[in-house]
Amino acid sequence: MATGGDGAPTTERGDPPPTMPDDDELAAYGHVVGTVAWSRETLAAALGREVGDADLLIERLVDRQLLRVSQQDDTRLVPVPPVVGLGRVAGRAEDDLLERTRYVGRLRALTASLTESFERQRAEGGASDYEVLRGRDAALARVSELLGDVRDEVCTVMTSPPTDRALQQARSGDLTLLERGVVVRGLYLESHRRQSPALREHLSWLTGLGAEVRVAGTLPSRFMLFDRSVAAVSIQSDDAAPGAVIVRTDGLVTLLVSLFDLVWQGAVPAVGSGTGRRQATDDLELDELEQTVIRLMATGAKDLSVSRATGLSVRSVRRVIASLSERLGAESRFELGVRCRDLDLC
Repeated sequence: MATGGDGAPTTERGDPPPTMPDDDELAAYGHVVGTVAWSRETLAAALGREVGDADLLIERLVDRQLLRVSQQDDTRLVPVPPVVGLGRVAGRAEDDLLERTRYVGRLRALTASLTESFERQRAEGGASDYEVLRGRDAALARVSELLGDVRDEVCTVMTSPPTDRALQQARSGDLTLLERGVVVRGLYLESHRRQSPALREHLSWLTGLGAEVRVAGTLPSRFMLFDRSVAAVSIQSDDAAPGAVIVRTDGLVTLLVSLFDLVWQGAVPAVGSGTGRRQATDDLELDELEQTVIRLMATGAKDLSVSRATGLSVRSVRRVIASLSERLGAESRFELGVRCRDLDLC
């Protein structure tokens, strides 16, 4: 974590959730805490802003209970002590982390239910309920037909990194859907967004046209939903090359819809979200990937398993673990696990 000119903490990447103070608010709070005779003018000068901007920041600090009316002079505002004010902020961040942990549990339970239902439906379903497409070309051709029939919404979960060529080819189809008024929603891996400038540019382009795009640390499998009534599920979870299965069975499609909605709720907007950094303690921030790596390690997953789940290379996984160890002062993975447990990070 970096600090502003007044010693207030600032994030290096991205913005905090709206329930948390942003960089400007923390810098303003740092100024009023560290300046005995502060005023709207000194605050504006310290931040290089107009006085009107300083007034807005003061109002936001009052709203966040970081400033209060002086008990000695009701015309003055005084800072709430950091241990109280920022302690309250840290408590909200911890509550958010707890809720995300509960969300992961619900996601795992739904994934298990989905897998069981899929196997049962595949064994019992008739030929009209399923259509097996062998190979990428056959799958793409059938998906194109389904996209042509879509009226309301297309939902996509992408677990493999798209090539530059694939992104270029996808543009015309996406543009056609959006021009027809179809809602386009997509989920991508955060690691792929970080590693691919072409993907970042594509997601910005999509968002600019009105599509809804989010990223997550992990995704369950690659699939598409067409008007929430038909699904295309990749035969191999992270690769479209082997082909796909077209599913029309109501029960299974409903489960896939529920899975998409659950993952969507836990994901963050792909554009304007930085790397989804969240405050875990007073002086430690974890982004989406770091939180995911910690959760997977807590289940006993090895580096290769973490790599497959997140889309990172094994080397990148080890870099994330090394960075976490350094920031938490852990000299071994065992010690890192203990520190994460003590901080309620897993």
